Amino acid sequence: MVFSYDSPRLTPPHLQSLDACVPLVDAAGAPVRGSVRRLDFAGGLYGAIEHRGPLSTLENAYRTLAFTIAHSTRFKLRDGPPLEILRETAIGGDPARHLNEIYLPVERVT
Repeated sequence: MVFSYDSPRLTPPHLQSLDACVPLVDAAGAPVRGSVRRLDFAGGLYGAIEHRGPLSTLENAYRTLAFTIAHSTRFKLRDGPPLEILRETAIGGDPARHLNEIYLPVERVT
């Protein structure tokens, strides 16, 4: 799971930041020891899209989702970072096998 706080199109690479969340257990299911930082997740409503393919086309999924929400009569974007869940990765393999879920925070239009 990744919280990305900056747009790669707007923020220079050396200023971009994100939080990546990983399981805190080892392969046998035992808790991993070490330094851990707590990140509170506000929850709420999110618009979602699934992206399967190379990371070079991930931006298209973000744009499609943002465009769809911006033109919705029921929802609008709200403050907060997008959330990305990495479901399948193909490190060193076929990049078309990457599967990511992208979530943008929304609120109902009143």
